[in-house]
Amino acid sequence: MKPPAHPPSFWRETFSPPPARRLTGGLDVDVAIVGAGFTGLSAALEIRKVRPDLRVAVLEGATVGYGASGRNGGFAMTLFGLTLETTAWRFGRQRAGEAFAFMRRAVNHACALVKEEGIACDLERTGLMVAANCDAQMRRLEKEIALAREIGVETLELWDRARTRREVDSPLYRGAKFDPDCAILNPWKLLHGLAAAAERRGAEVYEMAPVIDVRRGAACMLLSTPAGVVRADRVILATNAYTSWHPALNRLSLPVFTHIVITEPLSPDRLAALGWARRQGIEDARNLVHYYRLTADNRLLMGGGAVRYHRGGREHDARKFVDDGVRRALEAWVARLFPALRGVRFTHHWGGPEHD
Repeated sequence: MKPPAHPPSFWRETFSPPPARRLTGGLDVDVAIVGAGFTGLSAALEIRKVRPDLRVAVLEGATVGYGASGRNGGFAMTLFGLTLETTAWRFGRQRAGEAFAFMRRAVNHACALVKEEGIACDLERTGLMVAANCDAQMRRLEKEIALAREIGVETLELWDRARTRREVDSPLYRGAKFDPDCAILNPWKLLHGLAAAAERRGAEVYEMAPVIDVRRGAACMLLSTPAGVVRADRVILATNAYTSWHPALNRLSLPVFTHIVITEPLSPDRLAALGWARRQGIEDARNLVHYYRLTADNRLLMGGGAVRYHRGGREHDARKFVDDGVRRALEAWVARLFPALRGVRFTHHWGGPEHD
């Protein structure tokens, strides 16, 4: 099933990719990958690195980066789905430490891959600041730092209010946790850099090739597309939020909608009023976070806030990709967080389903 049309993200305006391959008939491959986002493209690249003898095809129902990979905030971070405290409570402190170490290796791998493949994606290894906007959030960060020390994580820093406001000036800040191992980047440029790298290694990336059905044949897996049947020894479903469209996997995937707004490029005076010389990515310590950062041309990107689930999980109606209520709330939060930006013009708003 082909995903619905949706408003493009700002990132699409920063780079125009070359024309992509189109599937014109059936294929016989060793590995078929469904979905051309971060997971699908990096899987194709890594498989071809290790096994250049295998024929690998990526089948994308729309265009490279159509899903959350091309519409996110552009963070590479060590944070994972659960807090460090919750992970330790559910799985034990050793496993929590292992999870954090794994995420640090993931960020290091992503940055090394960008360098190795020469991908120009505005990568900045500036760290991540998790800001507390009230005393309760600050206490939560203090507990996180204490737990991190107990399980051997020594890289995280706890900043008091004065230090935090020296870094980025907001009257709401009570303090922050800082992780130096995180980065910001342009996800659209990264995606097309990964696609180009995968194809240089011999993988085939096809756009507008929706997979309608996946079934087991007598000797291989059969993937039905409008152009023909793709026969593969192995299949990787790299479908993120759209995994809910597969009947057998529907109950395992919860696609939720998040949204982003972005400003015009900030003037030197407005930027100076914020400080932000380190240009680190920022999240707040709320349960439903706001995440924000500066782009390469000094726009402020603000995302998060309301996280919405549409009943049934398959209703990826294009009208839900833009929510004026969420847009207004995010724009109001920018003015409240940074009074120096009151009256700034917002140029883009987009959203869409992501996986949880």
